[in-house]
Order: sequence, then structure tokens, then C-alpha cells
Amino acid sequence: MSLNMELFEQIAIEKGCDIAFPIKEHFLIQVIQQLVSRFHSADGDLIFGGGTSLVCAYDELTKRFSEDADFRFVPRPKSTANVRKMLTDIAHSLDGFELIAEPVPESSKIEFRFVDTENIVQTHSALRPYIKLEVFFTDNLFYAPEEKEISSFYDKLAGTNAGFKLKCVSLEDTTIDKISSFLWRILSTDTEKSQYNPADMRHLHDLFFLAPKLDIDSTFKSNMLEVFKSDMSHRMRAKYTFDVCVKDVIDLLHRNKQFKADYEQYVANMSYAKNTDRLSFEDACKSFEELTSKI
Repeated sequence: MSLNMELFEQIAIEKGCDIAFPIKEHFLIQVIQQLVSRFHSADGDLIFGGGTSLVCAYDELTKRFSEDADFRFVPRPKSTANVRKMLTDIAHSLDGFELIAEPVPESSKIEFRFVDTENIVQTHSALRPYIKLEVFFTDNLFYAPEEKEISSFYDKLAGTNAGFKLKCVSLEDTTIDKISSFLWRILSTDTEKSQYNPADMRHLHDLFFLAPKLDIDSTFKSNMLEVFKSDMSHRMRAKYTFDVCVKDVIDLLHRNKQFKADYEQYVANMSYAKNTDRLSFEDACKSFEELTSKI
């Protein structure tokens, strides 16, 4: 695997980050490309989503590094056994990568963890020591996926024309998932079984950049409330109205200073926006409040 490390150094200088970040981003894109190109199923499609898609597929919308790859498998068949076996077989045979553990059986997803066989991906305190790829099984998405072309920062700079096209989760569906996930995770910190992780601050950060791209119409509101209701029922085992939940979460964000500290640490580690352009916690919260008030 012949790579020009000077190009990674150039990207790191341009982005103001450690070289480990563009290296890992490049290898993550390689894993995605191999998986998508080898996977073919009559049962449904793999749809690329999550924070990585916002950077790689949607023209660096969020200007932050995202080290994992999330996919949706749509539509979810009655039995996912064949799909899981196909994905696992591919995961075991990727060129240049090793599966470091067998995927743990879960009803809603399958997770893979890879290392590159030549040990080029570097360790960093803000990054996992492996490449993680998750496939979530879902019945459907509310909005049609968009076909996008993606390539790594390295390939763009090297001019290798290594970009490839794949179906991506719409910005609307991504926003709905992020709002609902952020709400129930923050709300859980006020319970005996907190399910909050400091990395959840990525949702607050990303929603600021997603908000101007949305048309908050009656269809969006209906879809948002449907997902919210389901998450509250399954994740929190409680009945909350959307308005009350938003109010409580905003109160928690301002009352618990740990959230601001977690947000600032996350942005410091993962954002490659210039220091003067980095999104503040206060501006992110204000945008979140404005966005949710429209629903």
C-alpha cells in the first residue's frame, strides 16, 4: 500500500490537526468503499449516514473529523441472518484490513472493528485504536436517500480520482435521528441509568450546521415526533411530550456545567475549523433551541 506521508502532513497542517486524523479518515473511506462495492443483496440497500457522511458526502458540512462509519440497511427483512452473514464474510476478506473481533450479535445492528494490516493508522488519545463500522437494520427511512460521491482528503489532494458513489441518508433523516438521540441521552443524565456519553455533544454541534438546510414543514414535524415518541418509549420507558422534553434538556444544558466542558473538549479534539470559526457551546445551544421551537 504505497502512500505519500508528506501529503498527510500537508493535510494535517491545513486542517490544524494531528496527522493521525487524516490518516484514519483515509483508511475509513477505503473500508467503506470495499464494503459497498462488494455487498449486493436482493433484500435491500446499504445507505451511508451519520456524522462521517456529513463531512465526506455532503461537502464538509460540519468541518469535523468523524472516525466511524454508520450504515442503514433498508428495508429490514423479517430475518437478517443472510445479510449479517454476507456482511461478515466481506468484513473477513477486505484487502489491507483485519477484523479484530467477531461482531457481537445484536437485534438492531451489526458492528465491525478493523485494523490496517500494515499498521499505518496511528494511535491518538482522541481516537479509537481501530476502525469501527456499524450497520443498523431499519424498516425504512422517511426521505429518499441521495446519491453522493465521496473520497478521502488524501485522494482529493493526490488527485487519484479514487472517489466513488453511494446512497446516503438524507439531511432530513439525519437531523431527525440526531435531535431525538440527543434529547433522550441528555435527559437520561437526570435518571439512575444515564446513557449519556461526552461524544454525544457531536449531535449538538452538527445540528447547528444542519438547521439552515432544512424545510421544517408538517411532514418533517410528523416524522420527527414519530421517532421521538418511539425513542422515549424504548430508551427511557417514559412518556414525554416533545415540548416538555426540549425544555428540560435545554435547562440541563445550562444548569450542568459538565455539558459545556464536554462540548468544548469534543470540538477541540475533532473540529478542523479555524480556531476563530469554531462553534461555541452557547451558539450551538441557541441554534438547538431555535430549531426545536419550530417543531
